[in-house]
Amino acid sequence: RPVRPQEERQAWRDIGALFLTEVPDSEISARGRTVRPQVVSQTAALAREVKEDGLAKTPRDRFLTVGMRTDMKAKVFECRMDRFELPDAVLGRVAAVPVTRGLRMAESAADALGNALLRLHPGTERENPSWSDVRAAMGGVIRLAQRQFWSNLEPEFRVRLFDSRLAGDEQAQATWLSEWAQVAREVVVRALEGVLAASDDTADGLRRQETTRHTLYVQLKKGGVE
Repeated sequence: RPVRPQEERQAWRDIGALFLTEVPDSEISARGRTVRPQVVSQTAALAREVKEDGLAKTPRDRFLTVGMRTDMKAKVFECRMDRFELPDAVLGRVAAVPVTRGLRMAESAADALGNALLRLHPGTERENPSWSDVRAAMGGVIRLAQRQFWSNLEPEFRVRLFDSRLAGDEQAQATWLSEWAQVAREVVVRALEGVLAASDDTADGLRRQETTRHTLYVQLKKGGVE
């Protein structure tokens, strides 16, 4: 099945489905196993042969992805084009697991941000809060904060794909993942603080801000982003 563009979802977040080789069963996400397009495997194999024969020295491969977001009929909502430069290590088997885990950490951080921001709403302090109403009221704020998070995280992720430790042993990959978790944590905390800086600064508002921070840290720890 093709990777279908989704509203508010940047293409780099689907690097796993677009470019990674098949990952072990233990790393399969809730959405199931993904298999990259055959043309990517063919391109990677051809580029490897060309480099081994000394015909090219570039340590990276360039790709262009093109997609349309539609209603699955005739209406087109969005056309998009994204460029990727990826090192050989990411296209090979060795880096598939740490990159997959790194992307999953980022998704966990974004979810944690959304859950935490719900606590800013006064309705959450009621005895029996209406969570559906709270989510509806905070939807715009959460989308904006998550968009900021993903936008700031993208260049950090792209740069770290060229870290040689991705193609190293388990210890080297674990160190890469640990450092990546810290980056994701710092970026998501900045996104949260950006919202809090513009929120209610009354006594009640400040109390909800602290509750929001605490919720974020708890959620990040639960998701392994620490």
